[in-house]
Amino acid sequence: MIIVLGSQKGGVGKSTLAVSIAAYLMSLGNRVIIVDADDQKSVLTWYNNRPEDLPHIPVTGATGNIKAMLKEHEKSYDFVIADCAGRDSAEMRSGLMAADVFISPLRPSQMDLDVVPHTCSVFTAAKDFNEDVRGYLVLNMTPTNMFVNEANEAAEVLKDYPEMHLANSRVCDRKATSRCLGRINDNFETQNDKAQQEIEALVKEGYSVRNRANTSPRDEAAFINGGTAGLDNTKKSSDKSSVVSKAKPVSISFFEENLKDIDALITAEMVSGKGRVNRSDVVRAAVEALKTLSKTEVSRLIAEVKQR
Repeated sequence: MIIVLGSQKGGVGKSTLAVSIAAYLMSLGNRVIIVDADDQKSVLTWYNNRPEDLPHIPVTGATGNIKAMLKEHEKSYDFVIADCAGRDSAEMRSGLMAADVFISPLRPSQMDLDVVPHTCSVFTAAKDFNEDVRGYLVLNMTPTNMFVNEANEAAEVLKDYPEMHLANSRVCDRKATSRCLGRINDNFETQNDKAQQEIEALVKEGYSVRNRANTSPRDEAAFINGGTAGLDNTKKSSDKSSVVSKAKPVSISFFEENLKDIDALITAEMVSGKGRVNRSDVVRAAVEALKTLSKTEVSRLIAEVKQR
């Protein structure tokens, strides 16, 4: 599985979060590697300064188009974690084209919230090249004081961006976390159970079964270099059958309870041995089911849903 961490601004705890996620996955016996694609190279510095008597998480550096590198590492590791720079970059865009999961951490501050629209725009464009990548906005470095309401207020604002999932899991601003890189340590070598539990909850929430779609060829170079490829560049064709046979990425807003229902159906299908299933499979199945109903029945269902 490929996990890419990226954001539109620095200072959000992204590199520390990448190391913490990697440490948790490695503690479960997984083969993990971190690709440091941030020009600040915080993770590589952490790796090079780490005492030899502590377990080592493999770390390698990368710049530019990292798509091929991530996929190559995936052949040898259970999890490949890419830490991209705190800005819109070629590394983040190319990483999105290979990712199973995209995590964009942000602090509960107005400056962090201001960059969310651009993050969602880039993520939506990336889905033209990688239809099944799942994106999460993660409130990171949140206050531990229960009387400080910043995180809850930020969460309300983030609900207005359905392009990416607002993670239920939050990572608090704890000493065990904020000093992670500086102490040449990670959360899973500390005695801070709460810090460990937060990372564990986040990983479990973001874990999903791979179901990579075969998307049609696009202008990858234009997208990586900062273009808007993927927003509205579907090729026109006079052959009607070739048009309808290709999946066209769209953004659909769901209520939280609807998403829970869809995910429950996915889990039930996979548990029953039906193979890999994703949300788009469930939505397409629902559309096909509606086609079997009369117009009167469909109208009745729509009316009932609108009343809820």
